[in-house]
Amino acid sequence: NELAIREAMRVVEPGGVLLIADFHKPSSWVLRAFGWMYFTVFEPYGLALWGEKYDPLGQIAREGWRTERTTIFFDNFQVITAHRPTM
Repeated sequence: NELAIREAMRVVEPGGVLLIADFHKPSSWVLRAFGWMYFTVFEPYGLALWGEKYDPLGQIAREGWRTERTTIFFDNFQVITAHRPTM
């Protein structure tokens, strides 16, 4: 959610770090199939996490923060590390 990311960015002090752990679109077709079934049944809005429209890394980087994405478990999960500029 863009509003939640914006609020998290607002409260990080200059020079501070924001960490976000979230789902990511898996590289394995098997995990994508299971993920699609899970999200369709239990979290219908979760599929938005796989789209290009919702990408917290892009939103944060546009604000001038230094960002890095690390994915694990066949890209199924991501950790975004964002460093706020010191001004």
